[in-house]
Amino acid sequence: MKNKIEIIARALILKKNRILLCKAIGDRHYFLPGGRVEFGESAPSALSRELKEEMGVKSETGSLIGICEHKYRAKDKKHHEINLVFRVTVVKIGLKSKEKKLKFYFKNLKEFKKLYFLPKNLKSALISYFKNKKFFYQFLY
Repeated sequence: MKNKIEIIARALILKKNRILLCKAIGDRHYFLPGGRVEFGESAPSALSRELKEEMGVKSETGSLIGICEHKYRAKDKKHHEINLVFRVTVVKIGLKSKEKKLKFYFKNLKEFKKLYFLPKNLKSALISYFKNKKFFYQFLY
C-alpha cells in the first residue's frame, strides 16, 4: 500500500471553560475527539458521524478554527495527517463512551497545558487560539 495522507476532522467542544478531550485506554496521550474523513464525505459530516459513533451525541459543526499538519511513526509505520479543527456544539453531553477503547474527559485550560497531548503542535496552536481566538495553521516545513 502506498503512503497516503489522512484527513482528520477534530472537534473543539467547550463547556464552562473546559475542553473535551479523548484518551485511548492504555495510551498516555490525550487528543481532540473526531476521526478520519472517509472518501466522498465532507469533514463536517465526518465529524458528526464520529461523535455519534464515539459518544452517541448529536452535534452541530461550526466554523473551521484551524489546520494542523502532523507526521509521526507508530508500529513501525510512517503516518501523515492533516487535522481540520472545528468548533462544535453539543446540546447534551456526557462523558460516557460508546467505544470500549476510548475515555472522555473535560479539562480546564490550566490542566490542558500540563497534559501530554498529541499532536504537540496542535496543543500549542490551541493554547494560542484560547488567547486570541484567531484561525491557526501549523504546517510541516
